Amino acid sequence: MKLSLEQVEKIACGLVNLEEKNGCFRINRFTDEQINLYKEYKGGYFFNRALCSSGVRLAFNTNSTSLFIKGITSYGTSRTYYTFDVFVNDKLIDCIDNFLQKFPEDYIEQDLKLGEFEKRFNLGDGVKKVEVYLPFSVIVDFEEISLDDGAFIEPVKKKYKGLLFGDSITQGYDNAHVSNHYSVSLSQLLDVDFINKAIGGEVFNPALASLKDNFEPDYIWVAYGTNDWGTGLALEEFSKNCKEFYLNLRNNYPNSKIIALSPIWRKEILTEKKDFDFDLIEKTIFNVVSKLDNATIISGFDLVPHEERCFADSRLHPNDLGFSFYAENLCKKIQSLL
Repeated sequence: MKLSLEQVEKIACGLVNLEEKNGCFRINRFTDEQINLYKEYKGGYFFNRALCSSGVRLAFNTNSTSLFIKGITSYGTSRTYYTFDVFVNDKLIDCIDNFLQKFPEDYIEQDLKLGEFEKRFNLGDGVKKVEVYLPFSVIVDFEEISLDDGAFIEPVKKKYKGLLFGDSITQGYDNAHVSNHYSVSLSQLLDVDFINKAIGGEVFNPALASLKDNFEPDYIWVAYGTNDWGTGLALEEFSKNCKEFYLNLRNNYPNSKIIALSPIWRKEILTEKKDFDFDLIEKTIFNVVSKLDNATIISGFDLVPHEERCFADSRLHPNDLGFSFYAENLCKKIQSLL
């Protein structure tokens, strides 16, 4: 039983809409206005990253014994590795990947094959909850998602809805499996389905925050700052962009709970000199957010141990180990604030 676009849209979490083209469909996480912004912003440098399926998850109850997925992957980021992680009743049962499940040590540097893929998953007997986590790193065009003929399908949604804003770390770089990303633990803790607006390489971009989605989020998560420092922005420009970003969010979503996170540690702060010290990023964010009555501030600096073994590139992007620390320590901090 091939699922219709309407059925897919009902079970997809973290999406804005579905786009159908040339017999395939793509699950979008940005509105048309936001996509058009990235077509022009910085010469379209971030455009393909905006087309990736970061944070999108299919979640449904079914009595089907199998799940079939077929589609095409194409370049979206500098990372060519990908996984689709499939869970049954909260347990990872299998995945689709392009490294034949023998994950290379230097996976972020590998130029792996993209293109057509298909796989059938054995879901087992009885009624069960199925979740499929989509890749952060590539653009996915689906040709088919199918269940057993006559099987029932029922969407599974969380209680709340939210938005995630951030840079590469929040987009998903560089966990081996997308289901290990910190946002999954955050979503489970807060019982919220997030739409992930993060873009690798991004900074505080007030224009993005000015473009409103078509719903009122219960939670808004914001995690920028490391690229603002890394790309050498002047402190005055960074402060201005940060302030305007949060003011735009507040104006668009006055009733939403905003959670602001300062950057995690990065190795370059030990060796590189910029116009201002790295700790001024956190101080500036805290100063801006403290003036908002609907915001909570969390320091990110010590969420991940300051050790190369926790980073896929040894300096900036957490690996699975790093993200496990990130998720555990972040959830502890949030629980202390709830």
